[in-house]
Amino acid sequence: MPGYAQYILDNKLSEYAHLSLKISRELDIPLLRYFSNFSEEQLIGMSMERNRETMQLLVENRASEIIETTTKNWITNQLPMIQRDQIVTEDIVLVSFMRRKVLRDLLIGYAKDILHFTQVMEEVDRWTMIQDTTMFNVFIRLQQEKINDTHAALQRREQELLEAQEIGQIGSFEWDLAGKNSIYTPQVYKIFEFDRPESMESFMNDVYPDDREKLSKAMTKGFEVGHFDCEYRYKRKTDKVLWTRGKVLYDGTKPVKVVGTVMDITERSAKTQQLASLNESLEHTNAELQRTNKELESFNFVASHDLQEPLRKIRIFGDRMLNASDGLTLPPTTRGYAEKMHQAAGRMQKLIDDFLSFSRTVASPKIFEPVDLSALLEDVKNDLAEMIKEKNVRIHAARLPVLNIIPFQFRQLLINLISNSIKYSKEGVQPMIRIDVERVAANQIDVPGIKDYENYFKLSISDNGIGFEQKYADKIFELFQRLHSKDNYSGTGIGLSICKKIVDSHDGFITARGIPGEGAEFDIYLPLRQSE
Repeated sequence: MPGYAQYILDNKLSEYAHLSLKISRELDIPLLRYFSNFSEEQLIGMSMERNRETMQLLVENRASEIIETTTKNWITNQLPMIQRDQIVTEDIVLVSFMRRKVLRDLLIGYAKDILHFTQVMEEVDRWTMIQDTTMFNVFIRLQQEKINDTHAALQRREQELLEAQEIGQIGSFEWDLAGKNSIYTPQVYKIFEFDRPESMESFMNDVYPDDREKLSKAMTKGFEVGHFDCEYRYKRKTDKVLWTRGKVLYDGTKPVKVVGTVMDITERSAKTQQLASLNESLEHTNAELQRTNKELESFNFVASHDLQEPLRKIRIFGDRMLNASDGLTLPPTTRGYAEKMHQAAGRMQKLIDDFLSFSRTVASPKIFEPVDLSALLEDVKNDLAEMIKEKNVRIHAARLPVLNIIPFQFRQLLINLISNSIKYSKEGVQPMIRIDVERVAANQIDVPGIKDYENYFKLSISDNGIGFEQKYADKIFELFQRLHSKDNYSGTGIGLSICKKIVDSHDGFITARGIPGEGAEFDIYLPLRQSE
């Protein structure tokens, strides 16, 4: 063999390369497809280089190194040009056949006689056999590694599936209708609360009597149409509501197996029932609310007509008693009673007016319109012109934007806040009211309920009045809440409650800040989407 290898090195290396490529193509060796981008010259060059190394090792009686190097490179995926998984059994068999044929064809020019020819071919066959055996062993080893990796991946997937079924309280099954080869996942046993497969009769005994017929009919129909699903109640150790879905497999027209899932929907069923109960309660509450709204409308009618009429007469007759022109003079005590009666009637009238305003705010439909707030403010100043003139009030307002608002509500909001500032002004100090505007991001507002995805338009109304303790900042928006005596400051405790209701109707927020003796500020936040 070393002599023959030297002969090829010296005389036949190019012919060896050309003949190897020619026979490889004739055999259509699969590995050739990975070399399709190379030219004929390049392929011959690579073959000669590779064969030169091989023949030199054979000359030096180092044939084992050829096999060791090749197998090592194959196992470690360091083969030139190809990946280790691209080699198939056909490559090993056909490359071996090609190599033996080339060596046999070229041997004719080297062997001196038939005996010499036979001796060299025996050496070639022995070397080829060792190489083929080693290659097949490596191939089997690599395939086993792939099988082991695939098996491990399948085990992981199966474990993940079982864990998912446990979390979702769902099990899967293959029900062999002949009763011999049924397969159930662990969750099926857990849901049905049994340790081993049981007969259909035993299973049906644990289904609620009222649901047995429903389940039986669903399965019977499923065998006809190929699938079924059914929700039913089940009890072995605990009461459960289960949902089974199945697909029927056939041998011809005969059902032979059902593959499907069973799910424990006890908790979901309970929540569904609870939701239905809540919906029923909500419908009842809505009906009650509608009745309350009708009663409120009736009360508003009574308040605006039946209550105001006798109150109007009390005020008229009180005025006549206090301002009699027929020379009638009331005793001082009687006159005092009449004045208190007249004042109480005035407060009652104010209370009815404020309460009607509050009711309208709550019950009125939300019809938004684009409104220029600067123009609206001028209208409000005209409405309050007498009060502004009497107190010598100075109002400074920035240019206000156009907003989509409920016009009559926002008008009432400005009237209430501005008149509030005037009412609670300091004695002997000119009332100063400032109205400012700005755009603010949600993360700049420290108010519960602010939506992070919204930006807001901020309207601030501040004054230099008597102010209030900050601890009352939330309380002042409650209905009928007053911080000052009615003897010192008139009012019903409804005005700021109306303001809050109005701002709520606009999906906004209102806050208050106060410092006793220095003034108060009311900040109104409206979603910026309402601005134009």
